[in-house]
Order: sequence, then structure tokens, then C-alpha cells
Amino acid sequence: MQLKGVKIGNPLKRRLPVFLAAVVLLVCTSCSTQGKEELDDLKIEYDRFLLAEVAQSMDNYLTIYAYLSDSLMELSEDPSNSQLQEKLTGALEGIYVAKVGNSGMEWQLFEAYSNNHQELCSVMQDVSLSYLFSDETDIPFFSMSQEQLEEVSRIYYALSYSFYRGNSTSFASLIVDRELEGEDFQAALEKTKDWLSELNEFIQFNP
Repeated sequence: MQLKGVKIGNPLKRRLPVFLAAVVLLVCTSCSTQGKEELDDLKIEYDRFLLAEVAQSMDNYLTIYAYLSDSLMELSEDPSNSQLQEKLTGALEGIYVAKVGNSGMEWQLFEAYSNNHQELCSVMQDVSLSYLFSDETDIPFFSMSQEQLEEVSRIYYALSYSFYRGNSTSFASLIVDRELEGEDFQAALEKTKDWLSELNEFIQFNP
């Protein structure tokens, strides 16, 4: 399904298992100098792959959250508008199709990239569940009041800023730079957790 107005790249491209298998194979078989050099080159390529895919995922989250923020603010002005509801339903269906098949792989991606940073991986799991709605009957927004829609729009906007890489201390920037320790990262992590917790008061995340 083509998602109008929401361009979502394909994270992982199904290559993560291939890279992992190649690394394991070379570790098991490479004893020569040439083999070690090939292993080093493969590790460098694998690290670049992880970096590119994590950066793409961060930008995808930014796009989705910003779109939802704008759409819900528009809907809050006329909550019963059937055209706006249909437009949002189509976008959410497109997001679901584009993202749900890769959710498990994305968690593996963040585990590999962060050396299994448990708190980060837990937050990223909630992130991946905070916008997935499988069908029209599953969409919670159409039963919300104007005030609730405005509040959820505000939360999605805050989350979009969390994934804005133009700010060097944003959650997304610190993840991409692998700065996963220290006060800046902890502060960004806690802010993101707080916004997800606020969102969870309106939308029950379903694992």
C-alpha cells in the first residue's frame, strides 16, 4: 500500500541475519592473516550497516510521529469529520503494513547496535507499539473528545522532537552516535519514557 504523505523507509531490508551469519562463519573459519583482514572488513561493513539502519529507523519514527501529531490536531477541529477519519485510517493502515512485519527485526537491530542495552531496547519496544493499529476498529482516536485529541497530538509532537536528529542532544542523535551513557542520554531517555507513559494513558500498547 502506498502511504500518501508518510514516506517510511524499509528498515533492515532483511539483511541483518545475512550479516550475522557471515560474521559467525568467518570467526569460525578464519585463521590466516587474509582471513583476519576479511573479518575486520566485514565487521566494519556490518557496523556501517547497523548505523545506516538505525539512522533510518530514527527518521521513520520522526516522520510517523510528526504526521500523527498534525493529523490529530486537524481532526480535533472537527472530530466527526468522516473524510478526515478516512484519510487517517488509510495512513494508519499503510504504517501498519510497512512496519509491523519488521518490528521483531528492529528490536534485534537495536540490541545489536547498543550491545543489548536493556533500558534502551525496552523503550524502543514501546516506541514501535505506540503507533501500530491493525484496522479501523482498532483505531482509538475516533472515540476521543476534542480535548483528548489535542493532548495526544501534543504528545506525538513531543515524541517527534525526541527523534529529531538536528539536535545533538536529542534521543535519536545520542542513539545514532552511540552515546548511550552519561547525563545527556539518561535525560533524553527519561523524557521519551515520560512521553510514552503519557501516551499510554490514552492508548494501550499491545505487545
